[in-house]
Amino acid sequence: MGVALLGVGDGIVPGRYRLHSRFARVSNFVSDRDDLVAVVTPEVGTGPVNVVLDGPGDWPWESLEVMSGEVVLRHLAKAPGTGPDRSWNGGCERFRVSSEVRSDTRLERVRAAELSPVALPAAIARILDQANPSSLAFLLSMELAGPRPGAEPAGSQGAGGSAFERVLAERAREAVSLLARSDLAGCARMLRGCGYGLTPSGDDFNTGLLAALWMVESADLPGVHAAARSQSLLSNAFLDQAAAGRLNAAPRSFVQAVVRGQPDVLEASARLLAVGATSGADFAAGFLLTWKMLLERSPFQEARSLVGE
Repeated sequence: MGVALLGVGDGIVPGRYRLHSRFARVSNFVSDRDDLVAVVTPEVGTGPVNVVLDGPGDWPWESLEVMSGEVVLRHLAKAPGTGPDRSWNGGCERFRVSSEVRSDTRLERVRAAELSPVALPAAIARILDQANPSSLAFLLSMELAGPRPGAEPAGSQGAGGSAFERVLAERAREAVSLLARSDLAGCARMLRGCGYGLTPSGDDFNTGLLAALWMVESADLPGVHAAARSQSLLSNAFLDQAAAGRLNAAPRSFVQAVVRGQPDVLEASARLLAVGATSGADFAAGFLLTWKMLLERSPFQEARSLVGE
């Protein structure tokens, strides 16, 4: 099949997995305990539960086994193996897991005194300008950026064309009002499972929320995580990893750029917005809104206000 192992996520639980869903660049596998492993192409990139292979993505595998030093993919076809790192045997392809392919996906934590607002405006502007109109990015305009020349009134943004989209937009506004009042669990509970797709918009928003809380070691994290978990197996995998401080490559780069005030925040924003139809923008909305709240409540910000800066 001519593929090589490029990465193995640091959040993968050893065990046996069966095929859950297959797409052009991703094949998802699930265990009996609802743990998830995603076999992905390099375009998708590293992630806490990702096994990255350099093949085209149209793979026939039906099951997966992960051990400490090996990944085994089982398929219906049989073929001779080549190369030192893999061999086929009775419908299996085996990859040895070396230290070079183990992915580090954990975020870097920051102390309250290190919270930086420098990159926040640039990230907000890029997400607002480039996000899918069906995403929850409209919440950033309401809560962070204020009215923009030529933009729709805040009350109509995110309303969409269907009754479902209008209800979702109104629910999202109510959830963000809870976030602004520091009711983080209430916000997460209101949004969980809301929206379209394999990972609904509300779950992607909550993933961003959890990532922000993990970075500052918030005492609210366990309760918010429990409130955020939904009925979607895929969503829960991302939520659980975010609550443990692990993210896929694109959101991880975005978060680090925003938090550290790095100049590549615009490039990182563009990469994040390319994730899914709305998933990247929904994650950005959840992270940026939560980060704004954390900045406003940090001792560093309070000290600056006291000295008149």
